[in-house]
Amino acid sequence: TPSRASLARVYRAYVDYALRPALISQRLSVVQPHVVAEAMLDMYERNAKKFGDRIDAPQCVYSARDLTRWCRAIRAALDEADATSLDAIIGDVIMVGTDRKKRRLTMDGAVTRLWAHEGLRLFSDRLESRKDQ
Repeated sequence: TPSRASLARVYRAYVDYALRPALISQRLSVVQPHVVAEAMLDMYERNAKKFGDRIDAPQCVYSARDLTRWCRAIRAALDEADATSLDAIIGDVIMVGTDRKKRRLTMDGAVTRLWAHEGLRLFSDRLESRKDQ
């Protein structure tokens, strides 16, 4: 298994590529590719540690390819979305915060939502019980 530093170097480049459509449009103001890559590595390591050694769940084998799949899914979603659909996503009203106030989703929020959705899909789909998910 590659070291965390090696994985970080590789996946910073992958995330930079995955987020390029949003970066080129200069619509991301808060989300930084290196921070996204570190968060992906954290999630990957936590899942691998918690579920990776289970004999009863052979589908829970983790490798760096999971991170590549995550980056590719984000890029595919951004490539499929044209400016119109991105604007529609950004305009979504969501309930956020402890005060549960309605707020409009920004491009940073849309990318964060996409990141979380793809990560959950990638890791939770292979878990059998609702408790694990």
